[in-house]
Amino acid sequence: MPARKFSNKSPHLQRALILYILKKGKLYVKPQLHFFYIISDEFFEDFPDPYLKENKEENRPNYYCFKSENDEIFWMIPVSSKIEKYKKIVEYYESHGRKCIKVFIIEIAGREMALLIQDMFSVTEEYIVHELTVKNIPLKLLDTSQIKAIEK
Repeated sequence: MPARKFSNKSPHLQRALILYILKKGKLYVKPQLHFFYIISDEFFEDFPDPYLKENKEENRPNYYCFKSENDEIFWMIPVSSKIEKYKKIVEYYESHGRKCIKVFIIEIAGREMALLIQDMFSVTEEYIVHELTVKNIPLKLLDTSQIKAIEK
């Protein structure tokens, strides 16, 4: 499969100030809404769950971040690049006159991604390792209509 190319001119790539928090003598990334992050392997060890996507050595999958009403909890939605697989699921629901609430397909930084709503989970900031970057720029979802649809 050819390497995916990202353009620095993409509206989804936005320079951002990366905030850190010092908590109990450790430095943590301060999550920002609508950015994409990597979750620590430690989270999956502390909360073993066969239904969570398997972490690949703090490399993937990536997760879309949005906020809960609780200031200390962040919701993470796994991101998949297996677009054809998830488009079929969406098409199946739509062909039966129903809206698919399990998967949401977005286009960001010039490529399509599937947000796996069905697999979202909550974390606290100490389990967030770092933000997903493209050419050293943190990836952020900027399309407000997509953000509203995801967070319904």
